Amino acid sequence: MLVSVDRDADQAGIIDLASGSISGRLGIAVAEDLTFLPGLEQFAILRASGSAIEVAYRDLNMFATGQQFPVAAGTNGLVGVSASFGSWFTCMEQSTEILVAVTKASPGNAILVYDLTGRQIGPQHDLPVLPKARIPLGGPFYMLLPAFGTVEAIAADEANKVLFIGDENNTMIHVLTLGPPAADLDHDADVDQADMSVFDHCFTGASVPYDPGSLPAGCTAIADATGRIPADLDRDGDVDHADFGLFQRCYSGADEPADPCCAD
Repeated sequence: MLVSVDRDADQAGIIDLASGSISGRLGIAVAEDLTFLPGLEQFAILRASGSAIEVAYRDLNMFATGQQFPVAAGTNGLVGVSASFGSWFTCMEQSTEILVAVTKASPGNAILVYDLTGRQIGPQHDLPVLPKARIPLGGPFYMLLPAFGTVEAIAADEANKVLFIGDENNTMIHVLTLGPPAADLDHDADVDQADMSVFDHCFTGASVPYDPGSLPAGCTAIADATGRIPADLDRDGDVDHADFGLFQRCYSGADEPADPCCAD
């Protein structure tokens, strides 16, 4: 089964992939995207509602259930994921399916997560816009990818734990997956004494900001698009005892995989 939105006619319908026949075709007001929630046995439709954007539910025949809730301005992509994938993605236990949305609202692109009642789960996850996304390949080598331009759609591959973000401006698809544990400063999947050495060299003390462009010798952490370095685990602009507390929670020992959610 395939579900699709026809923006020209503001309709949604269910397409039988074997025959190509379309059923359940109904008008939906300025539909932007939709997703199916097997556990709920309903469709969640992203649509304009006056000057706002909302999610509204439809049953298996595409009839409105009367349930809807507002989402962030500029939201234009929506995907439903299982409780298992949602627990992994949010680093919080989820008991039901959740909705992952992508927005292109000012000041930039972001991902937001909602439960089925519209309550936002966790913080907004901003996507890098300047200057470019720097992907470490090992040693001194980096792959430069375009920053997120105008995000347009989102899809999930639960088996491989990947999110795909469609980028209208760059005519490309960005592939997102969970990164290394927050305190894995040497990117070898564990948090051990080697990471502690990097952390020590990055330590500044409380309320003493670091300069991402001039890090001390031995502090090999690469600043992200916001100017924060990985050793700044609480992302407050310094590296101090609060960050060390988070580092301790992540410590796994040499060659022992660390929990990717340890600092959340």
